[in-house]
Amino acid sequence: MKEFLENFCFFFTVKKNSAIMSYVIKYDNKRRTI
Repeated sequence: MKEFLENFCFFFTVKKNSAIMSYVIKYDNKRRTI
């Protein structure tokens, strides 16, 4: 159970970070085109 929780937290953190990164990249691209 502990391993499952650790894997879940790791997966969630990676997903959150990738979402933030894609948002930042989109925002940065918009800013460059203006």
